[in-house]
This record gives sequence, C-alpha cells and structure tokens, in this order.
Amino acid sequence: MLPQSNEEAEPDGDQETTLIGKILSTTLPDGDAFIRVFNSIWGTALLAIHMLQPHFFLFKFTNLASMAMIKRRGPWSFDGDMVAFTPFNSLLSLPELDFTSQLFWVRIYQLPLGLMNERMGILLGGRIGRLIAVDTRRVAGNLGEYFRLRIEIDISKPLRRCIMIGKRLDGSNKFCLLKYERLANFCFGCGLIGHTVSVCPSIPADSTGKYQYGPWLRAPSERHQAKQPLPRQGIIYIDSEVEPIQQPTTSRSKAIPRLPASTPLCTTEPTIADLLQTIGDGKAASRSIKRVHPGEATPSTSTAVKRLKITESTNIITSPSNTTAITVMAEAGDQPRLEP
Repeated sequence: MLPQSNEEAEPDGDQETTLIGKILSTTLPDGDAFIRVFNSIWGTALLAIHMLQPHFFLFKFTNLASMAMIKRRGPWSFDGDMVAFTPFNSLLSLPELDFTSQLFWVRIYQLPLGLMNERMGILLGGRIGRLIAVDTRRVAGNLGEYFRLRIEIDISKPLRRCIMIGKRLDGSNKFCLLKYERLANFCFGCGLIGHTVSVCPSIPADSTGKYQYGPWLRAPSERHQAKQPLPRQGIIYIDSEVEPIQQPTTSRSKAIPRLPASTPLCTTEPTIADLLQTIGDGKAASRSIKRVHPGEATPSTSTAVKRLKITESTNIITSPSNTTAITVMAEAGDQPRLEP
C-alpha cells in the first residue's frame, strides 16, 4: 500500500531541503561535469548531488536558508541549457514531477516613468505569470530604462515578447518589450525553452524565413555597472511563499489583482518606433515628472496628462479632467543578478 503523505514516505524530513533538478536539453549532458560544476559554484550550500537519470539530479542542501538562497539567485543553466527545479516529492516518480513553473527576473522596457511603481508592477506582473516581487531600487537601469519584476512563469508556453499596455492619443497601440535575465537556450521559432530552432518540431528543417523570437529577449548583463554593493531594501515581495532569507521591511502580504486574460499574445515584434514612443508626448511627459509616488505620477500642467492614477476596480488609468483615458490591456546566457 502506498503511503498517503510525504511524511510517511520520508520520515527523516530531508525532503524539506531537497530539490530535483532537470536539464532542459535535447542532447545528453555530461553528468559528471554537471556535478563538479555545481559543487564548485554552490560550495557549502550543498550536502550532495546525485544523478538520478541523464537529465535528472537530486540536490540536498545544508539547510532551508541555503536552498532559498540558491533558488533566489536563479534561474541556473549548464552548458547553455536551463536547469529547472521542483521540490522533492517522495510520492511521485520522475516522469510525474512538474517542472513547468520557474522563476525569472523580467524587465519591462519603454514603460512610461510614472507607471514604474508597485501598483502597476502588481497589475502587469500578475498578467505575465505569478508575481513574486517588484524591484523598486534605483540601481543600474531599473526605474529608468526598464522596470524589473520577479515572476513565476509557465515555461511549457512560449515566452512573452511584449506587453500592450493601452493606446496612445493617436489611437495606435503602445507596446513595451520584455527581456529575461539569465535566459538559457530557447527556440527562436516557437519561443519554448528546452530546445533550439535547429531541432524544433514546429519549424521545417529547410526554413530560412524570419523567426518570431531572437536573442533580443535576453536581458544584457549589468555586472560592469554595479560598482557598489546593491542595497537589500527596495525589493517588495508580494507573494509570501517566496521570501528572502532576511525579511525586508518592504515585504507585502496581499491578494494580487489579476487582469483579464482575454488579451491575446503579441503576434508581431514591436518596431523601434513603437517602443520609442510613449503615451501621448512621451518625452515631454518624462521631463515634467518631478516626483513619483506609489500608484501615481504628477506631471506639470503643461502636459495633456495632469495627474495619473490607477483605478484597480476598472483597470483603467485616468486623469481627473478626463483629458486622457488609457485602458490597461496588459499581456501578460548566464548573467549576474541584480538581486542581492
């Protein structure tokens, strides 16, 4: 008779500090090299690594804090291929384990400056996947060039390339490009992680056309810009299930609002012109913003938008004078991390 709980099957409790890892690759990995590499880079955080099958490995950590640190610094890759993790479950076989939900830092580029705040992060991040954290630190390019969110993504689906956040005053769509930190090998044809376009079952072998995806989905490294230690305060953890080792004062425990799932994926790559324009006169608006508070921006009276605020119940950004009404239609390489 099968045990009815993990505790019955694993009485010593080691499963709490154990993860199962899977290399997402169509080629056979070098298991011995994999174990040597991760023993070297993870050091004392690990007790042991065991190869279960050519693509599957068991990781035992010294304690919960060490395991949380490794997960927080992910995603990890080996030889360019992503290593996906899932908790150990003694009641499941390897084919039954689910590796589809993985954590990424996602950058939203060309988002209007007044919308780079916690509340808009909750709205947009919740549409991309399961929002874990919003980075409100002004380091590197964050809160300027891009807006950084920690999101749990379903990697069984194609990567999102952009978010359509609404319409400009001229009626054209406003797109914001997405980029993923530490994004491993993925298919430029179908957008799935785990294989490349050369072996994609959805792309003909003799295909020479343009692909819908490309290396531009990988966020560039920020190592050369981080000359000082990064502050720990400023990453707002929305989901209490995934938290830092030392709980910051900016943690949140709240329900995450979800936007309608009816908006389709972007079907074409946004053009440079799409990305450089902002709502209305973007350059004038960005120059006029003097101080940003959570959930609102206060431009000068010279701009068409006098005061923006987010109305969660309607998911619409409006101005009190009704001069602007923008419906929020959000859609949802080893590199160093900005997270401490």
